[in-house]
Amino acid sequence: GYSVNFADGWFNAPYLDPSNTFASQGILSTTEDLLLLNNFIRKNYSQEKVLQQMLTTNESGFGYGLSVKRSEEGKVKEIRSVGGYSSGFNSFSILNIDSDLTVIVLGNNRNPTSEDIADGLHSIFTNKDYTLPLPRKIVKIDSFMLQKLAGNYKMNEHVTIKVMVEGDKVFVNDSMHPKYEIFPQSENQFFLKGIDGEMIFIRNEKGMITKIGLRDD
Repeated sequence: GYSVNFADGWFNAPYLDPSNTFASQGILSTTEDLLLLNNFIRKNYSQEKVLQQMLTTNESGFGYGLSVKRSEEGKVKEIRSVGGYSSGFNSFSILNIDSDLTVIVLGNNRNPTSEDIADGLHSIFTNKDYTLPLPRKIVKIDSFMLQKLAGNYKMNEHVTIKVMVEGDKVFVNDSMHPKYEIFPQSENQFFLKGIDGEMIFIRNEKGMITKIGLRDD
């Protein structure tokens, strides 16, 4: 499996000692095994006491390793794995109760790519709106528009991201990473070379940039 960071790009993930793991760490599975689990949940989620405990959600909508979406009447509509992330690997599954559809994706990197792929496939198969990712191709942005991106953006009480414009280049700096360049895919979306991730500048109804969003692919 692989991991990625701002300094080194992609690299082989560190070794995970299976004798030292806990919780979900170190559990190996296949799409076939995960399909068996999802089929069992589909057939028994409303009857089995243990499954009811698994599907009992907290205020955030999460159960024991599962995220449950319900209708306004409280009927279970969709069951998702919260995500299995290990050193260099990840997985994600979506069980659609109203149809005979289960989407399972395994990935060989630490970033949550599998969740994005599963979401996209689920949207396609259920005829929901789906936006194709922008190509990772640099587009030319007017320097006046670039200057509007500069500023400090507070992500939370601990992290503030500083965006700097130097000529026709845009750089980002935060407390967790060294200064790095981001590259425009559109006026509002930028990508990082060597890393599957995008930074999206979000505008209000007046067209002013008020915050940024980060997306790991």
